[in-house]
Amino acid sequence: MTRILFLQVIPYSTSFDATYLYFLLGFVVLIVLVVYANKYTQSRKDGSKISKPGTVHATGVFLQTRNFRKEIREVAARCNLSDNQADFFMRLCARYRISNPLYLLRNEKILDELFSRAFHALQTGDTATKDAEVSKTILFTLREAIDNYRKLSTVIKSTRSVESGMELLLVTPQEEQYPTVVLENSARGLVCRLPRDEFGNEIRLPIWSKVGLFFSTDNGQSYRCTTRILRYESGTRETYGIIAHTDSLKPLPNRQHERMEINLSCRFRHVRVANVVSGKQTIHKFYPEGTDYPATICDISAGGCSLKTLYPPQVKDYIEIQCTLDGKSPDTMTGKVINLADSGGSSGTVVHIKFAKMPRATMNRIFSLTLNLGDR
Repeated sequence: MTRILFLQVIPYSTSFDATYLYFLLGFVVLIVLVVYANKYTQSRKDGSKISKPGTVHATGVFLQTRNFRKEIREVAARCNLSDNQADFFMRLCARYRISNPLYLLRNEKILDELFSRAFHALQTGDTATKDAEVSKTILFTLREAIDNYRKLSTVIKSTRSVESGMELLLVTPQEEQYPTVVLENSARGLVCRLPRDEFGNEIRLPIWSKVGLFFSTDNGQSYRCTTRILRYESGTRETYGIIAHTDSLKPLPNRQHERMEINLSCRFRHVRVANVVSGKQTIHKFYPEGTDYPATICDISAGGCSLKTLYPPQVKDYIEIQCTLDGKSPDTMTGKVINLADSGGSSGTVVHIKFAKMPRATMNRIFSLTLNLGDR
């Protein structure tokens, strides 16, 4: 029966030609290859996806594929992670079933959700307090490393990438600084509103004047460059200045730690520093002493803070700051006075502090504030 059906497919011939058989077999093999190729392509696409926001869940079992481990190493290399951070990141992705860790570098929403869930798990877990605080520190520094990489990966090199509406600081040849705004970024240059002086007069520099520009993008990266005034154009209501494009934007160094503005009452007192020699190392010992003075913390990061006070210490002095960051637990930070600035009026002096010592729990509370993980 099979032979009869097969012969019906092949055109009738008094002598059987095997070419038809080879053609038919080749056609079948081609169909099979196409089907398997489609399945392979689809599986690759599925493997490159990540759970949608709201579907990041913990799991007890996760298969670490070769591609998963490869992407972990790639993230570690790009973000310059330490061994502890890389190991923590791998366990974090495995726990929450992130099969493609590289995708986290491009998706801030899922990145936020992942770290928020991990932080709250550490907050409510049964882990011993000391171990939990160590894990929090690694979690926070890991997030900082990823955020710093994301900032650097979006660095622009040309004013052609500046968005309309961007506020610029224009620096004249006389080092005078005037704010302006980009009304349009066109092929002919940056179309900017003419800056004005304190009396409201338009600042019109001569054509081809060399000027400096300074601005910051939404991700916190600041830039500066030198360019020229090309010409002026009259609009329906005002005159615009055209600033030449340049491909020599210079990104300015970012802060190592994220900083946030805050208005928090505190007290501080002076600290005596003693150098204790232990073997080949010299250890600084801090001994708070003297009167407490009132102050207000204006901004803070894991690396330092600024505070206002009517009783400013001297530059290079060490002080101990006492406050309550979360409204529950007392916190102390010891730091060195870097510089002083007049805050204007009668509100006192702004004191800039670089932290030298603090408890790990206090550092973690600062991280949770600046990275905005505590309120999620």
